Amino acid sequence: MSIEIKIVQPKNKINIYKIEELWKSACTNAFGNKTCPRIGISDDFYRMKLEFISSNEEYEKNKSMLNTTDDYVLFDRNNYGSGIYLWFEDDNICMKASFPTTYSEILGLYNLVNVMCNEFGIKEFYRGSLGEFNLVDTSQLDWFIELGINDTLMMLDRMKKDMLEDNAFGGHISINGVVNPICITLDNLKSWGIDLPLEGNMENITTVMKNYEMFMNEIQQRDLFYSVFKLYQIIEGEKQVINGYISVAQDCDIILPINPKTEFYFGVNRFDTSTINKFYAMLSDSNGENVYIEYDEFLNKIDYKTKEKYDGTHFIIRLSATDIEKIIG
Repeated sequence: MSIEIKIVQPKNKINIYKIEELWKSACTNAFGNKTCPRIGISDDFYRMKLEFISSNEEYEKNKSMLNTTDDYVLFDRNNYGSGIYLWFEDDNICMKASFPTTYSEILGLYNLVNVMCNEFGIKEFYRGSLGEFNLVDTSQLDWFIELGINDTLMMLDRMKKDMLEDNAFGGHISINGVVNPICITLDNLKSWGIDLPLEGNMENITTVMKNYEMFMNEIQQRDLFYSVFKLYQIIEGEKQVINGYISVAQDCDIILPINPKTEFYFGVNRFDTSTINKFYAMLSDSNGENVYIEYDEFLNKIDYKTKEKYDGTHFIIRLSATDIEKIIG
């Protein structure tokens, strides 16, 4: 579920650097904290490229990599959520927010719409979803913000119902975050207050929205590497098969999945994981040679159940050289 915005470009078309300038004035923290507006690009696995979430100096140096053919993500480095997607399409500037999204991102989206429209000397823009758009007016922005909050609460409640009714694969639901995908559990939803009476109760609504926003930011602020499975077609015996490989580096805090087949990037791309023959963990021995261990065996050897959980389907691990030698020994 998402909402899309289309704003007609002015005659003198603007570039992504002008939009970044406008985003700096539009980005908002709903709870009064300092913002750090940025624009970036995600990789093929829905992880923000590191150059856009690094220090301010690195960001300013690397943002010259942006070009008009990219799909961008607008975000707040001080308050991570799911991000606002932006791209250029014909003569339009297009933006999309997927639900659930944070209160601050809802405000930021419509603040940016208002700032853009003022910059272009217009009052109207297109708003819709699933390819159907209505021409609307900036006088309606407060109403659209309220609708965005309602859509987020509705989506969180739908996630709860799907989990309770066993309609969620593995009992968890993954959503996209700015830094990396996040897997939401029923315990998460309950801790945010989703069971509170919400209709007409602004105090409870604010509680849920604030708790959800804090969770999304805090989990993504950690200095961790979100490792992913890469697929390769190889010859085994006399047949061609697809295997998945995930790199587990030494002396690095890494996020790893419990069940590879539930990974967000497979689901979003509708990849049939039943076509994958085997999954492997790839480690380097003391000689720098790569060693491959079937992933289930790797999980057993590290006793993953004792490791710190990251989210509903991932854990955090840090392996020393000695740890790796024990695993591959």
